[in-house]
Formats: sequence, structure tokens, C-alpha cells
Amino acid sequence: MITSEVTYVAAAFITLVGLLPLIPGWSVLGSAVVTGIGVVLGLLLLVSDTRHLVRRWSGWEFRRREPAFERSDLPPVPGLPVAMVLDRGVVATDDDVNRHLRHAVQKVVWRAEPYRLEGDLRQAAPYVLRRSTSSRLPFNGPCVRLETDIDADLLRDDGDVFLRPASFFDALCSNELTAWAIDRWDKPWRFREEFLLDSHGGVRPLDQSELANVVGVSTLAITSDDHLLIVLQSRRSSASAELWAPSGSGSLEPRDVVADVSTTLQEVVTKGAERELVEECGIRPASIVASTVLGFGRWLDRGAKPEFVCLTALDLSSAEVVARPARTSDEKLWTTRVETLPLSLSAVPGSVDGDDAARRDAVKALVDGDARLAGSTSVPLAFGLACLVTALEDRPELLEDLRAGATRTRGLPT
Repeated sequence: MITSEVTYVAAAFITLVGLLPLIPGWSVLGSAVVTGIGVVLGLLLLVSDTRHLVRRWSGWEFRRREPAFERSDLPPVPGLPVAMVLDRGVVATDDDVNRHLRHAVQKVVWRAEPYRLEGDLRQAAPYVLRRSTSSRLPFNGPCVRLETDIDADLLRDDGDVFLRPASFFDALCSNELTAWAIDRWDKPWRFREEFLLDSHGGVRPLDQSELANVVGVSTLAITSDDHLLIVLQSRRSSASAELWAPSGSGSLEPRDVVADVSTTLQEVVTKGAERELVEECGIRPASIVASTVLGFGRWLDRGAKPEFVCLTALDLSSAEVVARPARTSDEKLWTTRVETLPLSLSAVPGSVDGDDAARRDAVKALVDGDARLAGSTSVPLAFGLACLVTALEDRPELLEDLRAGATRTRGLPT
């Protein structure tokens, strides 16, 4: 299809120049003149196209929002009425949903057709990737998209949970845009109004969203002598650079979902969380006693992306963890080191009643005020510890039950 008359004329002229030497009697001087005209015309077209490309690429401006949302103006999230304000972000969650989730039996339905960026998101993708990966090591790994809201209605009615393959770059070019103020050719791009929020200013339900909504999974792995494994993320980490993270944290992947096999959300999530634990901490699958889901939330600062946090019991002592062989996986690029943190499980109060201040005090008591976490705790670790406090409030014997297999949910083969 002809997109420019100038380009068409130039192409015709250059073709003519190439044919002139084939015409009998055509002079060398005439060929040189026509060739000179062709060179000038080519240079003019090159300059014009270069200016067009520069204008197109420089027409996008990105400015980081700090914070992504003002704490006094947080959008409501369907089914998750509690905005848990943490030091480095906000997670929408609900204690009742988390209580039911620990015993959930919802079946997973795998939609094999991959998620694709459409419309303005697709158009913006090249510029977003150029800006997002300019100072970090880019890696477009496979991920999983959540297409069902995890709320009380779903858990009460035993509804199905729909998942679909996606990619890390899909997330960068959709949900992650929430943290940026973006101008397109000197005009603000109303990304939030077009893609994140509904007409009432609330976050769109997952089954109505056009964003990637890649599932994050993490786990708190606790040793036989009640030490928590914590991982210091490297500066290459996309969201928690140089912060302490859970024992294993990352994104759910298609390999965590067994297609065409009846499996539950609990099984899929714990499998993904245990895989991250094995990769990041070098824990052998045989050392994992059991895992269970602790909670679910949507991380508002990252486009309300879904996040699951789990609890894992290990049959290793803290000394055995420290003495284990060095990691050999590719995760060394993303993690700096693994340490153990003693927990004071008996110090968790009997009730925090959903109060943020009381929950913070309970988390501080749980980790015995460990100085390593002061100002250096990632959102997934802070959220996981808060969910653990609530779970222990509900059932102080939860960890012992897990060790005994009463709530056994294995995700990885031995």
C-alpha cells in the first residue's frame, strides 16, 4: 500500500536511474546527472524520515510518580475493601477473604490463548520498554494472568478461577504504567482513566480489565527452629531492588499450571511459590514439608497486580540452611544473599482487629524488631508478615499443623 506520494515518486525515480544504463546510446554524462539528482533526493528523504523518527520517539515523556497514589485518595478495589498501607506501597486485601483462602478448593481453568496488548497499550509498548529497561537487565520471562477476582463471593460459591499465559514485558507495558505520568506529544495520556479505573474511580474487576494482571507469588519459609528465610534482592530486581524479600518471590509461570488436569488454585499458587523458594534459596524440594496460602491482595502501586503470599514449613534447621551449598541457578543475578531471621511466634498478640498500627506492632514483635528490616523491607515481605500475624491470630497452631501435615499442600515433587 502506498503511504506517501513522495516515497512513491522517489522509488520510481530511483528505479529509472537503475534502468538508464540499459538504454542504448544513453550518455555517461546524462547518467551522472540523473544519479546526482537521485542521491540528493535520497538524502532529502533520509533527513525527513530521521526527523520523523526522532519526533516519534521523543514524543513520549515519562515522569515517575512518588507515590503512585496519594494515601488520602486510594481507589477502592472490588472485593478487597482494606487498603493495607505499608512503608513502600499499598496492598488492597481482606482478612475474611484470606481466612477462607487458606481452605479454598476453587478449580483452575487454563485458557491457552496468550494475553496480548491491544490498542494504545500496544502502540505505547516500544517506548515503554525502551524507558523501562534502559538501566536494568531486561528479561522477558513467561508469566500467568489472573482473570477472576478473588473475593468472598468466589470463595463462598466455589467458582472457577481463570488463568491465561502472559509475559513480563506485558506487565511492564500495562500495569506498571501506573507508576508513571506519561505525556504523548505534549498531551497527558490518561492511562489510569482509560485502563485501570472504572467510571466511578474504582479499580476495574479482573474479568473486565485490559491489563496483563500478572500473578505475583511469594512464600515465607520457616525452619524447624522457627527462623524465617529472607532474601536480599540485587540492584537488578525490577520492583524490590536492594530490599529484603520473602524466602521465595516472583511471578507465577505457566509451568506451575498443569493444563487439562483438575487442579485447585491453592495447589497452583503453592507450586509457584515453592519453585521460587527452591530457585532463590537453593532449598531442595525434599526439604519442604508443606505449604499453604496465607493471603491475597492487589498491589496498587503496580497497577493493582494480584499477589499471593504463602507459608512454607521446612524440615531444615537455620544452621543447616546456612551450611547448604552455594546457589548455582540463574537467580544469582536477581538475589544478593540469603539470611535467616529468628521469629518470636509466641509474641504475636491475640488480636489486632484489622488495625494498621496494631498490625505493625504485631509484626515488629514477631521479628523481634530485627534491625535488618528497618527501612529495607519490600512490599511482598511486609505484606506476607502482616498476613502471617493475622493467620497466627486466627490459629496459633497453624505452623505446627503445617509441620504435622494437617494442612498439607505439596507443590513440588521430591
